[in-house]
Amino acid sequence: MPRPIMDLRARFASEITIWDTALANGGTIWYAEDANDAIRITMRLNIYRKNLRSMNPLIQEDRYVVARDGAVITIRERAPIRGYGTRLDGTPLLSPAEAAQRIVAGDIAPDEPLGLDIADD
Repeated sequence: MPRPIMDLRARFASEITIWDTALANGGTIWYAEDANDAIRITMRLNIYRKNLRSMNPLIQEDRYVVARDGAVITIRERAPIRGYGTRLDGTPLLSPAEAAQRIVAGDIAPDEPLGLDIADD
């Protein structure tokens, strides 16, 4: 049986301070005492985010990535996913007619590979 969610402010006071700083400034760098402490803090930041999500699936913390390098924790906005896809044999996902329409509309350049464009903005 999962642990019942109690008042998150009591259980995650330090983590809430770190998240509030990151959200107010578009990200933050947090310097832990050592690598083990950084691992613990990173886990608790993500556990806090998970608990928030269980109460409300649309949280602004999900726009951010928590990364750790040694004793340094970085919270930054997710980078958009960009690129294009092809079939496994390398052929374009777009039909020639669709590609021509997109080239005429200026959505893709004539020399761009004719894959399925992805923009996660």
